Amino acid sequence: MINQHFQQLISHHAAKPVGQDKQFDYNYHACSEYQQCGDNVTVFLKIENSIIIDIGFSGCGCDICRASASIMCREMSGKHIEFAAQTFDAIQNALYLEQEDLDGPFAPLQAVARFPTRVECALLPWHALDEMLFKLEAA
Repeated sequence: MINQHFQQLISHHAAKPVGQDKQFDYNYHACSEYQQCGDNVTVFLKIENSIIIDIGFSGCGCDICRASASIMCREMSGKHIEFAAQTFDAIQNALYLEQEDLDGPFAPLQAVARFPTRVECALLPWHALDEMLFKLEAA
């Protein structure tokens, strides 16, 4: 069972997700879908000079997906895109490979690693973010 404290944090983010259906002038967006669970999310970014000025998301998903998107929106706003890429890598390694320990605001996501079928739910918004970062890098 997920640590009760982490479960409360996930429930809080899922109930009042930061950045959900936020209206702003974005210049990048990407969609990600997890058919097994029925989750789908579109992440929107406004990036200027390699800084994430604003971030939001829309879509529908389970509590873990919404909580993960909320944590991402809260923590990535104002950050450099390189930090976002490093954070995605750390979260992915922690959940897939259990090679890193997540701390601070990302710690609740690590609890999901014990439930392999839910890992994709937690990573879904991060995959959308990573897709945009990849496109930026390739441009």
